[in-house]
Amino acid sequence: MPRESIPLKNKRAEQLQESQHFLQQVVNNTPDLIFVLELETLDFVYLNKRVEQLLGRNASFLYEQGASLFRDFLHPEDYPRRMAHLQACKDLKDDDERSIDVRIKTAEGNWCWYRIRERVFARDKKGRVCQLLGLAQDIHKAKTATETLREEHRRFKDAQAIGHIGSFERSLSGNELHGSEEFFRLHGLPPHTGSITLDAYLQLVHPDDREALRAAIRQLELSGEPLQLVGRILRPDGSIRFVQRRAELERNRQGTPVRVWGTLQDISEQVAAQEKINASEALMREAEAIGRFGSYVVELQTGSIRFSDGMYQILGHPPQSFVPSMAFIDSLSHPDDIEPVRQILEAAAQNKQPYEYERRIYQPDGQLRYMHSQGKVILDAEGNALQLLGIVRDITEQKKIQQELIEAEKLSVKGSMARTLAHEVRGPAANVSLSMELLRQELGSLLLQKPETEVYFDIVAKSCHRINRFITDLINLSISEPFAFADTDLVSLTEEVLGQAQDRIFLKGVRVEKKTEAVPPISADRERLKIALLNLVVNALEAMDDQQGLLQLHICQLADSIQLTIRDNGCGMSPQQQEKIFDMYYTTKPSGTGVGLANVKAILQDHEARIEVESSPGKGTVFTVIFPLAQKA
Repeated sequence: MPRESIPLKNKRAEQLQESQHFLQQVVNNTPDLIFVLELETLDFVYLNKRVEQLLGRNASFLYEQGASLFRDFLHPEDYPRRMAHLQACKDLKDDDERSIDVRIKTAEGNWCWYRIRERVFARDKKGRVCQLLGLAQDIHKAKTATETLREEHRRFKDAQAIGHIGSFERSLSGNELHGSEEFFRLHGLPPHTGSITLDAYLQLVHPDDREALRAAIRQLELSGEPLQLVGRILRPDGSIRFVQRRAELERNRQGTPVRVWGTLQDISEQVAAQEKINASEALMREAEAIGRFGSYVVELQTGSIRFSDGMYQILGHPPQSFVPSMAFIDSLSHPDDIEPVRQILEAAAQNKQPYEYERRIYQPDGQLRYMHSQGKVILDAEGNALQLLGIVRDITEQKKIQQELIEAEKLSVKGSMARTLAHEVRGPAANVSLSMELLRQELGSLLLQKPETEVYFDIVAKSCHRINRFITDLINLSISEPFAFADTDLVSLTEEVLGQAQDRIFLKGVRVEKKTEAVPPISADRERLKIALLNLVVNALEAMDDQQGLLQLHICQLADSIQLTIRDNGCGMSPQQQEKIFDMYYTTKPSGTGVGLANVKAILQDHEARIEVESSPGKGTVFTVIFPLAQKA
């Protein structure tokens, strides 16, 4: 038999060494833990570098520890399961594989989840399993991601799973792709360690992804930059799986690229979970838009806030315009709401109880919107307050409806009150009028001696008549009879109002200034509008001091309306009083009923007119009434 030449032996030895070096490089650089375990004694025969790095111990120490490594580095809750798992591995068949998820203590003292897969590595002379080959994958991020999804979305129980990882390599001088058993299993092929041509492998890639993979391979070979690519594979049974490819270019000692090696991971479950999340989030965005509500999460430790799309829509500010924070929300809030809401949230976090509050928010256009929020406190595993999770709903329209119902309820009382006034006031007023007439007859001769006193008898008589007329008008108003609209001259109507108030103007010594111009007619129920304007004039007179008052009336035409201004130099009102001045039964006068200005607003609303008030304490008040122009026939 011819002897093999020494150069040929050296070449084979070099190739073997190079192959072993490559395999060792793959084993030591893989993110997984690889080991060989004596099943009977639980001693480790082999541990790759990743095990030393993870546990923070050198190989010599780990080999010496033997079976005690399981108690030292396995979580106490996982140790019994691991022992039972190893016992079951004694019945493994050569092609079988068993896996278990356990927590391993890292060098930093943290518990990290790993998924261990084990196969038969060796059998003794009697055919019993004596050694196991194991591979442990770090699944801690996946475990944490799943828990986070369950906590944050609460509509997914387990949206992510970990897939298998296969390894592969290809020499740049050839066209053969060498893969591990797991590599072929992922593609739906019989698991084996072997090779496949690159062209044949591309047939396993989804047709729509083949060109992208070819381009990525060319880029890797030209630039040497690591490849990361997500794509689809087409299994022989027709099923499609999503995979993530990672590959690097290996160079020889001279720096020349010689081969490509990498890993392939099945991420179908993650992709499916993400698609579900995206669909759920899309539905949530649609629901929020329809229902005008949004959701938020407040991190109590950092104070950071996360908003849903609906929150940005409710606030009226696009996401890119600000960073969500409590300070920003406070800047949009009505000043009176900031401190009460802060106290509610602090109490909820402290007591770990659900909460509920209302807050008024100013939108970019200055409009004030009412928001209702309710939420709960999220606790961590130790029972500490971790987050505030809540929803916010725009209840502005509900608030308007509630206010309208309240106003309707108040107005329903008006009829009863009007009838009471008729009974309690009309009778005494009639008695005063009759008594004054009798007194005038008794003092007839004396009055001739002082004719100037006759004017006071006239004032009393006119006042009694006006009281009787006011009661009649108030009763008619409470009956809600249809308005009799007709073209009305606002200037002449104002003159009539001043005429009816002339007695009070005379007694208080008020000076009246009028500035009017010819304006088109307005559509109005003359008698009811007269009641409203008389109320405004009387309120102005009562707000001014005797002998010092100045009442100014101005009528002018604007572009599409007629404007009436009634100004006095009386006591004025605070901003708080102005907010309530038109509320039913609200009054600033000790003897007032709070009905007058409420009726004024109701009458003007029926005329499609609006009323504005401007006032400052000690500086008088201005009421501005704006009427629409009468429509031409």
